[in-house]
Amino acid sequence: FYAMMYEVIVRNPIPWKPIVVDTTANNGVGSMEAIYESPQTETYTLQFCPFAKGFQECMDLATYSGQQDQNTPPIINFTVPKGNWAGAFQVVALGTQDDASSIGNVPGTNFRAAMLAAATLTGGTDTAVGAETGAGTIETTGFTTTIKISGAKPSNSYKVQFCTLYNSCNDLGTATSNGSGDISASVDTRTQSGIIGTFALSDGAGFEYVAGFRVQ
Repeated sequence: FYAMMYEVIVRNPIPWKPIVVDTTANNGVGSMEAIYESPQTETYTLQFCPFAKGFQECMDLATYSGQQDQNTPPIINFTVPKGNWAGAFQVVALGTQDDASSIGNVPGTNFRAAMLAAATLTGGTDTAVGAETGAGTIETTGFTTTIKISGAKPSNSYKVQFCTLYNSCNDLGTATSNGSGDISASVDTRTQSGIIGTFALSDGAGFEYVAGFRVQ
């Protein structure tokens, strides 16, 4: 899993640094270079917040302290518990969200995740989901996002969406599975840069697939 952490305490969110979870080992181990938003020493908490929960039920992953202009920011290591996770990472200081994960506005790969069946997400989604059991990948390079899924419902049409954690979604295009249940689609995501959330595919039953990662 790979996403960009954005500074969200400014009017126009600014991409800072990537946050990464090792999906080869699937053990939940991740890392991020420390981000400081104040010239004063403050304590920051890195959290993961589940999809469609409105920044409720966020998990504390790591705590660190520091201030702006630190010459060599340390690497913050963390471990996400076992489960199928979709949502967003955030950095909180003094009860305020300072930074959070998003996509785009940088060249090269700026988002990479698994496409997980929505019905399998740990803790549910507090909203309607379908019953599909396929899986795949999603990757954003520049402003182009490419989705590949196998095992979907054959010959079915889906909305490709980017959704906030408050379950407000922007439609980006459509994707259609072939007769074997394979999906291959690309959409332009330049309008979603800095929006805190993740990708989803939905149909008449609700969310069918959501971008995230597995921890086993």
